[in-house]
Amino acid sequence: MTEHARGGIGARLSGAFFDNPHLIGIVLIAIAVASAWAWLGIPRLEDPRITNRNPLIITEVPGATADRIDALVTERIEIALQELPEIKNISSTSRAGVSVIAVELQDAVGRGENETIFAKIRDRVESASSGFPPEAGVPLVDDLRGAVAFTLTIGVRSSEGHSHSLGVLGRIAEDLANRLRTIDGTEIVRLYGEPREQITVLLDRDEAAARGVTASMVSRMLVAADADGAAGAARGSVADLPIEVSGELSTIERVGRVPLGVDGDGASFRIADVASVDRGEIDPPVQRASVDGRPAVLVAARITGATQIERW
Repeated sequence: MTEHARGGIGARLSGAFFDNPHLIGIVLIAIAVASAWAWLGIPRLEDPRITNRNPLIITEVPGATADRIDALVTERIEIALQELPEIKNISSTSRAGVSVIAVELQDAVGRGENETIFAKIRDRVESASSGFPPEAGVPLVDDLRGAVAFTLTIGVRSSEGHSHSLGVLGRIAEDLANRLRTIDGTEIVRLYGEPREQITVLLDRDEAAARGVTASMVSRMLVAADADGAAGAARGSVADLPIEVSGELSTIERVGRVPLGVDGDGASFRIADVASVDRGEIDPPVQRASVDGRPAVLVAARITGATQIERW
């Protein structure tokens, strides 16, 4: 009975439209006018405002090593922030002299709510700073960074009929980015899709076995040879300054010269004697970008004060 009634109502409505063609025209005109009015009334942003959910917490500790900063500064802040349910993720980096903590808020946090949460974060960080070492500076909660809308985005790719490696495109894009940074009024310039390089050590099984070398041994020696920590400190009346040795493993020659041990004849041997050392792009890449279906590197720039409201 209900289905029949529904069918009767639908039949009467459709019949009314078919019997009165003018009614169809009036309804269509009303829909078009309402749509145009709504479209014209929508505010437009030249650069859309994006809710910032990614504040940074930066704390300087002059003279402190990375391990000391991690234990006395970074870890204390992380523990204090973990109690906030609005925080989705916390990642940190502790280096000689500075602690940097990146905070990501929950996706549900909208405009207006984030400022309240930033205030909570500042309160927690200030409370945690009471246990910092005396030489630590005042933590800076930077909530002005994060996702932005760019004024200009340029794709650097190979032209028709040519093929260039991502390494070449990356160098061209970096040169363009450096030029954009020198223009007055440029606030941010970022690269997306640029290739990242890595150094690969591939052991020669026969040579390594003859000398008693294993992959874990090579890994340990590389970690020990990478001078990423403080080699000493210069003590002063106000603060201690860490002294680091410039010996990071940034070239294949430097990696190949890392000593591994002494053979049966008493001669020392290095990584280059038992392995091949090559430089190449990280595969799979960290980021991918394309323009018209071809690999590219994107250069994105934003001018200062670009956000404006415009009505069409």
